[in-house]
Parts: sequence; structure tokens; C-alpha cells
Amino acid sequence: MERVNNLVFGLTFNPLKELSLSASGFYSHIDDAVTQTRYGEITTYENLATISRKGAEISLDIKPLSIFNVNLSYLYLMVKDEETQLYVIQKPKHTFKYILNLKWKSFGLMHRGEWSSFYFSDSANTIKIPARYIGDIRLTYHLKGCLAYIGITNFLNKHYEMFRSLPGQERIFRFGLQWNF
Repeated sequence: MERVNNLVFGLTFNPLKELSLSASGFYSHIDDAVTQTRYGEITTYENLATISRKGAEISLDIKPLSIFNVNLSYLYLMVKDEETQLYVIQKPKHTFKYILNLKWKSFGLMHRGEWSSFYFSDSANTIKIPARYIGDIRLTYHLKGCLAYIGITNFLNKHYEMFRSLPGQERIFRFGLQWNF
């Protein structure tokens, strides 16, 4: 059975109502960790003796106007098997995310993007999945308890792999109507 010890330290600083900054550092020590492992096309689970997970996250929230805000975040993550010193699969070392929100009267526009560095797709650390950027857009309209929206996931239709030979999602269009009663 997994046993986890976590240590987290975080700070938040709000010098202005239009600006918020937060930073945190973390360390986890996991004994008898269970992880997903790929051997060619076969995915299995295996127990690792000890995994260390350490990193830091910085987030900045800016609201220069009442109708517009930006949230930026950066995550540095290092996850390794302590016995072999190999990286645990599916864990990019660097991830940068942003969200842009614009609200005007009954309209809303949200654009979200995420860039992540390469990561390994196999437990031997021989297969690299390249770095990638994925962006989404969502347009909303509110009217008396009703919400209509149009959303596009992966709006650039970027082709990328989640695992070796397993493609990530292509461009997806979503249209919807929500009524709160």
C-alpha cells in the first residue's frame, strides 16, 4: 500500500486588488508507489520502491480592467524513481498555462492555452513525447438564466501524441445551451 509524505510551502501576495501573486514549493516522498508502465503497446501497472516528487509553482492573476483578467502559471515538476533515477512517465518537467477572460455585458470570451515540455512514454525513459502547445476558445452569452456557448478545443488542430502511437484529441467544436431554473 502506498505511503505518502508531503511537504508544501506557499506564499500569496496581493499588493493591489488588480494583482495577485502566489508561489509554492512542494516535496513528496512516496513508498510502494503504483505507476503506469508501458512495454511496447502493452500498458501495465507496477510498484516502484520509492518515488520522489518535487517542484514549484508560480501563479500570477492580473485584472487591469473590470471586464478583463489574465491568469498565468508555471509549474516545475521533477518525478523520479529513487532506485533507478529514471523519470516517471507522463510527467513533463515544465508546464506553462494561461487563461484570458473578457466579459462585456452579456458576452464572455475565454482563451486558455497550455504548453508542456517533453516527457517520457515508457518507464525505461527511451521514448520521448515532444513538447506541445494546446489552446482552447469559448464564447458565451448570458440572458435571464440561460447560457449559450460555443467552444473549440485544440483550436489550432495541433497534432500531438499522448502516448507513443496514441494521438491526442483533434479540434473539437462544442455548442450548447444551459438553462438554470
